Amino acid sequence: MGSVEISIVIGTFNRKERLINCIESIRSNGITVPYETIVIDGGSADGTAAWLSKQQDILTIIHHNRGHKDGCLAMKRSWGYFMNLGFKSAEGRYICMLSDDLYIHPDSIMNAYNLLEHDKDQALGACAFLFRDCFINEEFFVYKVSEDKFLVNHGMYRRELLASLGWIDEVNYQFYLADTDLSLKIWNQGYQIAVSYNSLVEHFRYDFDPKRNENFALSNESQDSKRFAQIWRTATEGAPIITKEYFPQITKDLKMPYMPDGWLFKVLFAKVWLKQITKRVPLLYRLLKSIRNRFSPGC
Repeated sequence: MGSVEISIVIGTFNRKERLINCIESIRSNGITVPYETIVIDGGSADGTAAWLSKQQDILTIIHHNRGHKDGCLAMKRSWGYFMNLGFKSAEGRYICMLSDDLYIHPDSIMNAYNLLEHDKDQALGACAFLFRDCFINEEFFVYKVSEDKFLVNHGMYRRELLASLGWIDEVNYQFYLADTDLSLKIWNQGYQIAVSYNSLVEHFRYDFDPKRNENFALSNESQDSKRFAQIWRTATEGAPIITKEYFPQITKDLKMPYMPDGWLFKVLFAKVWLKQITKRVPLLYRLLKSIRNRFSPGC
């Protein structure tokens, strides 16, 4: 196959249907250079490990991460630890970090690769993919600090740079903000992070999903936030303020093949699809908006 150019690294736990959807979007993404896919599984019990064992194009690392202590469920390792298992195993010159609950639009991975490849001065340390939380946001966005420092939530890094930075911090953060911490370290090293405007990702986040609650039950967002503030606080400005930058000019309709299995996402897709249709018929859109305003509670 030749030397690997891109290593795609994904962490997963008990989200088999969404992982399969993500993997299929990678396989059909149009990647034209040698690449590998590495999945780190935290000890799933929903058939994920059995499915992964049959995928000849996936390097699978299984590390059972849930145990019991004093009769309570306990987490043994951080999110950063699991990502580093994949990062350190990667052979590619570039590492593409993704989540198991994503759909990656066609050509997104190659667009990010080409962006970094054409950076002959290697001023870019990474590039961020545009994404949206399906059924929560209509517009694609990226996170940033200050006016111009973009952060990588999903995106592509230079592997050599990650190694020189000591990979992701797996000690100070249990789950949240470790990727933000890594992005700020890249900026501090004098590198830039660019937005790959043609790399689009659908994030199938849904807050009432019991599997999402299960995966996040053992993480402590407030503790991670406090630690982040301590590490990055400056004497004059305090901790960095994280905001979102939206890109309303970039549009992409949802289509049923993008949906993971499950009735919940089909119902939510039907709602979004109906809204997209009505927007294309101005008279119908105004009529439905008028009805909604009539029955909405007043302020």
